[in-house]
Amino acid sequence: MEIKNWTSALFTKEGSDPAYLPEIFFLPDGDARRSKSCLLSDITAAGYIGPIDQPPFSSVGQIVTWDSVNSNWVVTTVSSTVDPDFENSEVVQYLSSELRLSTVVTDGKLSPSSKRELWLYQGKIRELLADKAAEGGKISWGETPLRPESLVSLSFAQERAENFINIEPQSRTDYEDYGLIFVPSGVEAELLPSIPADWTKGSGSLPKDLVNRNYFIPENYCISDADFNISGYYYVEESSVYSDRVAATIEQNRLDKAPGA
Repeated sequence: MEIKNWTSALFTKEGSDPAYLPEIFFLPDGDARRSKSCLLSDITAAGYIGPIDQPPFSSVGQIVTWDSVNSNWVVTTVSSTVDPDFENSEVVQYLSSELRLSTVVTDGKLSPSSKRELWLYQGKIRELLADKAAEGGKISWGETPLRPESLVSLSFAQERAENFINIEPQSRTDYEDYGLIFVPSGVEAELLPSIPADWTKGSGSLPKDLVNRNYFIPENYCISDADFNISGYYYVEESSVYSDRVAATIEQNRLDKAPGA
C-alpha cells in the first residue's frame, strides 16, 4: 500500500455525509497523519470509510442523498404531483440538499472557474429561497436553477495549466511575439505558472480580435491603448509606464482647457 495524497477524496465517518478529510487527523494511538501524505490504512484506522465517489449530478426533479446504511449515493425522483404545497415542500428539500452537497464540493478542491460556477449556483438557490420566503409564495420545479455540469478539480486544472506552459509551444510563441499568452478553452489563466526565465517577452501589436479571446498577462503589465486611435492596435506595456502616460495625457488636456491656454 502506497502513501498518497487523499485531499481530493471523500470519506465518511460514523454514518456522516461524505466529506473531505481534515488536513490533520489522528490514529487511535494518538499519532497524527496528514491527509495529503498518508496510507489508506491510516485513514481507515482513524475510523473513516472510503474513498467515496463524488455525488452524482441530478436532474431537475431529483434529489441526491447519502445512504449511510448501504454506503452509497441515492438519486430519488420526486413525485410528479401538481399539488403546490407538496411540490413546494419537495423543491425546498431538493434545493436544501443541493446547497449542502455543493458546499462540500467547493471546499478548496475545485478550480477557480468551477468554484465560481458553483458559487453562482448557490447564490441563485439562496436568492430563490429568500424571495419566496419574503413573498410567502411557493416554489415550483420549473423555477429551480440548473446545476453546473462541467466542474473540474483544482489539481486537474493546475496540471492542465502547467502542461500548457511547459509543453504547448504556442504559449511561448505568443509570449515572445506579443508579451502575453492567448489561453485556449479549458485552461484557466489565473492558474498559469510563472513565465520560464529563458522566454523573451515580445512587444508586437496584438491581433485585432483581442477582445474576443482569453489571455494571460504577466504581473505588472497591462494592455495599452495609447496608439489605438492611430494604428487600430493594442499592445502590452508596463503598468507603471501606462499609468504615467495616462496621467500625463489628462494633465495636458486640463492645461489645454484652462482659461488663457
